[in-house]
Amino acid sequence: MKKILLITLLMVSLVSLFSVFDDYGPSARANGMGGAFTAVSDDASSVFYNPAGLEYADNAFILSYTDLWSTGYNEMKNIAASFKMGKAGTIGLGVQMFDVSFEDVTLQSEQTYGLYHAFTLFKDIHSEATIGYGVNLYNLKFDGEDNQLAYGVNLGAMATLRQRTRIGFSVTNLNNPKIGSEYKDDLPQIFSVGLSYIPYESVTTTLELKQQFGSETQILGGLEISPIKPLTLRAGVHNKPNIISFGAGIDMFNVLIDYSYKAHVHLNDTQHIAVGYKF
Repeated sequence: MKKILLITLLMVSLVSLFSVFDDYGPSARANGMGGAFTAVSDDASSVFYNPAGLEYADNAFILSYTDLWSTGYNEMKNIAASFKMGKAGTIGLGVQMFDVSFEDVTLQSEQTYGLYHAFTLFKDIHSEATIGYGVNLYNLKFDGEDNQLAYGVNLGAMATLRQRTRIGFSVTNLNNPKIGSEYKDDLPQIFSVGLSYIPYESVTTTLELKQQFGSETQILGGLEISPIKPLTLRAGVHNKPNIISFGAGIDMFNVLIDYSYKAHVHLNDTQHIAVGYKF
């Protein structure tokens, strides 16, 4: 009886704080930059932020793990992969798995499976423009209930000017999907627009505006600097909620290792770890 009561209280608190398939931020690299990644996206994790960035990605896969808010029962696992297809563009795959578990019971399971494609619209000596699009399949499962499915359409674009300035935008769940059996929940519709600037070869700065429809606009900013190869250092800020983040990455022998730390105002701190390989 005590165990059932604890599970019930836990579920009520989670539902009151977070919506299903919320914007958790799956990339350790992006989180180190405050989540401002729409105009920076240039690796396999672009599938989670701006699919147009897949055109700048290498053939690679990235695995990541997060214990959200250091609770011990909110686990997020992600897989991202990118495959160059020559003139046909780049294919991206993304998997997100978010579980809320208490002791031996999985109270809630959210799974997202994404398939993406990006291609170059035009390219010359001074500028370049890319387009990306894809579909996410959402699978929601509560303990003791049947699976609930929905699909969302995502779209993104990027423009690079003189190899130093990049503008990007993305829209998540353009088709306004809903999920649920008896009671339908709106899945988050998110619009992001960002600007990144590379003043020096080893320094990237970025500023982003993000809005989940029906909510206030968020401001995100980030910095990525590589003082010595193969080391990269990152820092970022994020408001609503207020977050300060730091991170580091190593890219050596085609092996990628990324780590980020986010300090929340109202929640426990969150740490992200990711490993990947370029082939």
